[in-house]
Amino acid sequence: MNAQAKLLELREFNLMSVWPRLAMKSKNEFDDYLVELGLLWKNRPCPHCKKPRDVVHEVINGEAGIKKWVCNRAQCRIPGSSRKTGFLKDTFLERCHADRRKGFLLSYLYINDMGTVEDMARSCEIDASTVVQWTTWFRDVLVEYYTYNNKLRMGGPNTVVQVDETNIVRRKYNRERIVRKDWIIGGIQDGTRMAFCEVTDERDMATIDIIVQKHSSLDSLIASLVKAWDELDNDYLRRTVDAFPKRLRSCIRQKGGRIEQF
Repeated sequence: MNAQAKLLELREFNLMSVWPRLAMKSKNEFDDYLVELGLLWKNRPCPHCKKPRDVVHEVINGEAGIKKWVCNRAQCRIPGSSRKTGFLKDTFLERCHADRRKGFLLSYLYINDMGTVEDMARSCEIDASTVVQWTTWFRDVLVEYYTYNNKLRMGGPNTVVQVDETNIVRRKYNRERIVRKDWIIGGIQDGTRMAFCEVTDERDMATIDIIVQKHSSLDSLIASLVKAWDELDNDYLRRTVDAFPKRLRSCIRQKGGRIEQF
């Protein structure tokens, strides 16, 4: 089973049946589990010989310490070579100095909004400041992903999407200066947690239309147009059609009689 299929299994993850089995794993066994998920490197080739490196524990005070990828081949043992690489290098867990099992559990609690910072710190047996730092990293990952992969479309028949804009400025340290005009345009669908938010320099109707259409469902736009057409009064349509030749002649006269300018 590949890493992508293993990641899909996480949708069935729960604290009652799955987590107790993971919590019983040793640190090395849990690292193997993260490797299966594709969250850690399965192998890291040496940049010199291009062959796989081994995972070794650096001995600190006579005890096994930090794990590293190391190439022990003679031709790679040259001064200044990068034959050693941190085990967590270039992974999301690179800055994790705590037990990776606790970080994994914290990510589950955060994604499912299970408790406050203090509750999550107590459940994971870590400091509250660590929880704040980690949840900030989680939030950054989510923002980056949805910024570049946002295919969310809201709306549809019998749904309401509330759209609003606001201008956020900070005048305290910018007195007697031109204030930046960054507008935040966002929307949320009633009865759901579906929302969008974009930053723009302008909030004119054309800009708002572009942003709304970008996040609106095509079915919603079609339904709105059909409903608007059905609600038009027949007398209004007749008067509009009957008055069209008169408006056309008036427009041509204003343009100097040249139809090509119309």
